[in-house]
Order: sequence, then C-alpha cells, then structure tokens
Amino acid sequence: VNLESVTFGKKLTTIETDAFWCCKKLKNISSLKHVKTIGDMAFSGCEELEDIGSLDSLKKIGMSAFSNTRWLENEQKKSPMVVVNGMLLDGKACVGEVVVPRSVVEIIDYAFSFNQKVTCVTIPNTVKSIGSSCFSGCYYLRYVRMEDSVESIGPYLFEDCYRMRNVRLSAGLKEIPDGTWF
Repeated sequence: VNLESVTFGKKLTTIETDAFWCCKKLKNISSLKHVKTIGDMAFSGCEELEDIGSLDSLKKIGMSAFSNTRWLENEQKKSPMVVVNGMLLDGKACVGEVVVPRSVVEIIDYAFSFNQKVTCVTIPNTVKSIGSSCFSGCYYLRYVRMEDSVESIGPYLFEDCYRMRNVRLSAGLKEIPDGTWF
C-alpha cells in the first residue's frame, strides 16, 4: 500500500485492530482528536509515521498500536516511558531500575515486553490495572513492586522472566490469571 497521509472525520471514534498495519509509507495522520479507541497494532509497522496529531480524547489503546513507527521512536527519545492520557503505552526503552510515573493509571498489554535492560520496576498507587504479557520476556527483571491500588493484572504478566526473584503483589488484586509466571 502506498498510502502517505490520512485525514479522519469528526465522527470517527474507533480505529480497529490492524487497521493500517504495515502501511510503510504512511507519514502523517490528522484529526485523531475525536478518537477514543485505537486497537491492537492499528498503526504497527507504519515505519514512516511521524505526525499523529492530538490524542486528547483517547481512552483505550491496544498493544503495540504504534510499534515500529517514527512517532514511537521520537516519543522514546523524550522519555523511555511513553505515556498518553494516563496509559503507559511503552517502556521498552527503559534501563535498570524503573519507577512508573504517578500520572499512570493503566499499563497496557506488552508495555515492557522483551525489554532486556530493565531490572526492577516500582508501580505507584495510581495504577489500577496492568495488561497481559506486560513484562513477558524481560529476562533480566528481578523485582517488581506493586502498590495496593492495582486491582487487575493480565495473563502471562511475568512469562519468561527467568531471573525474577521478588514480587510484591498488590493487596487489591482480585485474581491471579492464567500463566502469570508461565
């Protein structure tokens, strides 16, 4: 697909999973200011995508929605944790001991997955949920501390975290899902 630019109308509120997946030449999208939901991998692989406009109305974003885009690379240069409207979208550029910002209320699926440089993560009392496979494949992760505000964690949260030694789980958790330490 040779798509380079997209302008959305004011009535658009949802962009579904894989909607623009691997539109490698897509450089900019405009009028996202009314979009409330962006699905999994919606813009993943849009390597040239740099300008996405405003995400002010965004309430839900799927895993890897902007992976392999210039936009994400640029955001990671500003901060190793990419946060939009209280959602931590990406922590793959983090190194060593990490403290999640208090502005975060949700850590989305796969946010830190396969980060080979993170060793410890502290999650503040503002976070309510942590998505599935969030720390999957973080081979050097040794310690995670969750404050008691965390009510839900996704499946396979610590999958393949071979060096994990200590986890302080939230007292607010209602269940431990399938494959948490698979």
